[in-house]
Amino acid sequence: MLTCEKTGCLAGPRVFFPNIEPHDYALTDSDADRLEQLLASEALSSEAAAILHTKYDGARRISGPVPNDLVVSGRRIEFMISGGGAQRGTLAIGAVPAQRPIMVASVLGATLLGMRILQKAPLPCDDGNPATLVVLKVFSPS
Repeated sequence: MLTCEKTGCLAGPRVFFPNIEPHDYALTDSDADRLEQLLASEALSSEAAAILHTKYDGARRISGPVPNDLVVSGRRIEFMISGGGAQRGTLAIGAVPAQRPIMVASVLGATLLGMRILQKAPLPCDDGNPATLVVLKVFSPS
């Protein structure tokens, strides 16, 4: 599991995700289809479900080529949480072999899905203090 090296932030039982602006995010048709299945499975924490429902209902849809700066499932990304060190992982919706997978079903993965390079988003923490998540790099698929 990936956490902020500085604050240890990630989802826990007492976190609340503040309102997000869904139009600030984009989903590919493929991710939207898999997200619909994930949301129907009810296998999510309430925090992750709230984030993903908001994105699913309001994010811009991308049908054509996927922009290189967009965080989509299967892409390796580099991100930072509230000034901690840069971290890398591969965003995953389902069970896929990946080095350092970040599952979309987690609050971190749900928040990252659909973001773009240098975009910032609030990230809830166990201690109740908000953190800021920023995408630093999105690596093109090989």
